[in-house]
Amino acid sequence: MFVAALHSLNRRSELRRLMVWARHKRLEGPLDLYTSRMVEEERKLMKIGCHFPAQMRWARLVHAISNLVSPRQRYMPRGSASTYRYKSR
Repeated sequence: MFVAALHSLNRRSELRRLMVWARHKRLEGPLDLYTSRMVEEERKLMKIGCHFPAQMRWARLVHAISNLVSPRQRYMPRGSASTYRYKSR
């Protein structure tokens, strides 16, 4: 569950960046899609946090440390939004 929590935390931070980008570009369709994906990730993180609180704390700690050690790039690489393109998963 630790790996799943860490993956969801990374995905949530990437979705936040994509939402900021879509809001800046005034793209309503992608923004709505990223928002729905964000709700799914928040729900998944809440479920993991309720069932496995210790592993969730460790995942948050590792996520925070990894962001300090290797901060995100200022600009996202080309094609990074294609992961979230399709509406049905």
